[in-house]
Amino acid sequence: MAYDPRLDGVVLFGGYFVQVAPAGDTWLFQNGTWTNVSPPTGYGPAARWSATMAYDPGLGALVLFGGRDVSQFFNDTWEFNGSGWTEIPTAAAPSPRITSMTYDPAVGGIVLFGGGIGNLPAGSGSAWTYYNDTWEFGVGGWTNVTGGLSGSPPPMTSTIAYDPATDVSMVYGGSATQTSCTVYGPETEQWSFNGTGWVDQTAQARAGPGGSLGLAGEGLAFDPGLDAMVSFGGLTRTTAGGCMSLEATWTYANGTWTNISGSFAVQPAGRQSITLVDVPSGNFVMLFGGNIDGTFDYLGDTWALSSNLTLWSVAPVRWTQLSADAPAPSPRSAAAMAYDPLLGAVVLFGGYFVQVAAAGDTWLFQNGAWTDVTPTSGSSPPARWSAAMTYDPALGKIVMFGGRDLSQFFNDTWEYGASGWSEVSSPSAPSPRLTSITYDTAIGAVVLFGGGIGNLPAGSESAWQRFSDTWEFTGAGWRNVTTDLAQSPPAMATTIVYDPNDGDAMIVGGSNAPTACVPLVEQWIFTGTSWEDQATLAPTGPGGSGGISGESMVFDSQLNAVVAFGGLIPLEPGICTVSGATWVYSNGNWTDLTGALAVSPAGRQQVQLADAPDGVLMFGGNVVYGAYTGDTWELTTGAGFGNYSGASQPTNPGGPLPFGGGSVGGGSLDVIVILVGIMVAATVVCVAIGLRGVEERRSAAPDVTGTRYQYEPDASSDYLR
Repeated sequence: MAYDPRLDGVVLFGGYFVQVAPAGDTWLFQNGTWTNVSPPTGYGPAARWSATMAYDPGLGALVLFGGRDVSQFFNDTWEFNGSGWTEIPTAAAPSPRITSMTYDPAVGGIVLFGGGIGNLPAGSGSAWTYYNDTWEFGVGGWTNVTGGLSGSPPPMTSTIAYDPATDVSMVYGGSATQTSCTVYGPETEQWSFNGTGWVDQTAQARAGPGGSLGLAGEGLAFDPGLDAMVSFGGLTRTTAGGCMSLEATWTYANGTWTNISGSFAVQPAGRQSITLVDVPSGNFVMLFGGNIDGTFDYLGDTWALSSNLTLWSVAPVRWTQLSADAPAPSPRSAAAMAYDPLLGAVVLFGGYFVQVAAAGDTWLFQNGAWTDVTPTSGSSPPARWSAAMTYDPALGKIVMFGGRDLSQFFNDTWEYGASGWSEVSSPSAPSPRLTSITYDTAIGAVVLFGGGIGNLPAGSESAWQRFSDTWEFTGAGWRNVTTDLAQSPPAMATTIVYDPNDGDAMIVGGSNAPTACVPLVEQWIFTGTSWEDQATLAPTGPGGSGGISGESMVFDSQLNAVVAFGGLIPLEPGICTVSGATWVYSNGNWTDLTGALAVSPAGRQQVQLADAPDGVLMFGGNVVYGAYTGDTWELTTGAGFGNYSGASQPTNPGGPLPFGGGSVGGGSLDVIVILVGIMVAATVVCVAIGLRGVEERRSAAPDVTGTRYQYEPDASSDYLR
């Protein structure tokens, strides 16, 4: 894990989870949320754990080296430049190993020290071999500088970080023996590298985090706000001869170690095999994951340690990422989701995940947690994605229609309530399709407009057909009202929502092209007897004059306005990107709230919103080609405290899988967010804006890798290339 200043985000690769299993995914932490930016299989480093990573400003890229999997150690070198991974051929390189490295401005390159190999294959307990060679990496590749140095630490695997206060790279602790308390034998070591040699600082080490008992696998990073090195966690010996994870935060400045743990109301649980990363733009040090006491108990929480050690955040309108340690839906897009007031829960069904795979699970989000309520027997809809769902108060149930899987489109209708799923029989129904529905209180019926079919079977990229028919659904079934209407929108797949302020169902944006990315500039309202064109309002909304498709909309009873988030917007003809903007619509006016929010989800499409008692709930979506998210967010109103300290990521959605050994490194969240209130248009709601450049922070969010994605015509499988 390392910070990339060009992306203003932290990049994480790989790791170790469950029993002897390497990860090969790539994640970006940006604007307060994790996004999976893994390339297609074969376009990045092989899965591994304990690789080491550092940002090299000379190359303008992150550099990754080494690591291991079950059967081998690596010594390949890779760079991540924001657009993807590229292997760097080198004439020479350190031998295969797990190790640690840091960028050292004093030497103008990356410095790598030591490392080790052993326990091969993993789980065998075979002896370890440790190294004490020193290498530098720059534009010319790897150079072994060991022979020209005065002094060197003993052979070991340790943690290294650059200390700009003293202009040296520092090694603290390490492992050099195989002991009874796991393969890590914590060492009492501290050395500094000045470019010409290593200086022994063992006397200072004995006053540091490990003391005379030693420390291994801790996190180490320089925090410019504290103007000090920060250490967290690691594995240390006990006086009884065993080992335990250290739960302590230390700083090192002016040659002195200080334990600052007592100043925290809360800090992360003790752990090892973690990484601390300095995030200069956010003025905090960040920690993710790790494992406890050398066991297979892996963590997936994300923490930040701020320089002022103060916890607080007041945001009358804010996005807050929710903690859902277990269980939760897997990452996906195009799920169906709606709020059921009788159940007091948001209902989620199905969706699209991995390459062409339909989900058929049912989840409830209630009291801040997800519950899997998928029937083990009895009635349940077939697996699908892009089904349309809304709550029908007349029936007192959720209504779901249509959607698709790999080989077919559906036109079945289902209801969900306290007794579960039941299929609805109707004399007639809309043809099979992807579409959108909403309950229209003014006419007392569910309204469906348009939709489309195409790309059948999924992945074939066959042309799309769009529809322009309007249907109403009541307890008596479906009725085609198209011929009764004075006017209709053009054929298209679009998003529909009911606005009780105007008493009309509204559609915004859409797509009607058989191929490529062509979002529409459309806005229409349904009066019950006709569709009325609001073409003058459409360019002032989420898509602007370029149009939008694939966004999600819901009426928020707290804001008393329609909320729209995400979708596809064009960069140029045939080239689209995902939107990360939050808009509200009230009294005929669109207002962009994005710049006034302290933190927002990453841009995405095929996401779902639902109006819940505490605010608007959002789940999942996809952000780039093949990158599905499983994070849960809530847009809330009303002043209150938002404590982002230690809010752990779910074990599957919303962040990388819990694991240790990402690249050796610990921290604690105490982030200060300074906010001021402003008034937003006619909605007259108080929102929060960060004093730091929110717009600047989010400018990279819609296009998270710094490249552009071309949208292929299958809106159901969300291909962005």
